[in-house]
Amino acid sequence: MSSKGIISPGDAQPLGQGFINNVVNGDRVGKYEIVDGRIQVCLLEGTMSLDEYRGLEKSINAQQAALDAQHP
Repeated sequence: MSSKGIISPGDAQPLGQGFINNVVNGDRVGKYEIVDGRIQVCLLEGTMSLDEYRGLEKSINAQQAALDAQHP
């Protein structure tokens, strides 16, 4: 799982269409999905540092705003 999370608005677009985005990075496995209109990330294996978590949270918040604008 990248410490940068979702990078551009296009990265979250498939989520808005009901797809789940699986992520594998080394020994870490996670998934991104939309649950009740909100982007959710679940780390299935491995851990993230606090800095990685904060970067991911910031990225997801920005992506959520982009998704909300697409589906008012």
